[in-house]
Amino acid sequence: MALLLGLRDLQAQYQGIDSNVLVVDEPFGNLDPQGARSLLRILAGLRQKFGSVFIVSHRPEVFDSSVWTQVWWVVRKNGIATLYRDGLPDKLRATV
Repeated sequence: MALLLGLRDLQAQYQGIDSNVLVVDEPFGNLDPQGARSLLRILAGLRQKFGSVFIVSHRPEVFDSSVWTQVWWVVRKNGIATLYRDGLPDKLRATV
């Protein structure tokens, strides 16, 4: 996280490119439940600074958080990816 934010700030400072989007890929992968909750609070605070925070994760408890205004799910089945916005259909929820 620190590297991502540092690179963003350097890009803004030296190239004049200021982004209002933060994309984080699998930040919860190696965290215990307490660490995941702490990171979730940090990301929620960063949403105020960036405007949009996109998180890629396989941990369902992250998506059920009240922190997010939108949750999009991508389900891949038989090599075909389907995008679901604002929740999964009930038939898929049992498999997650």
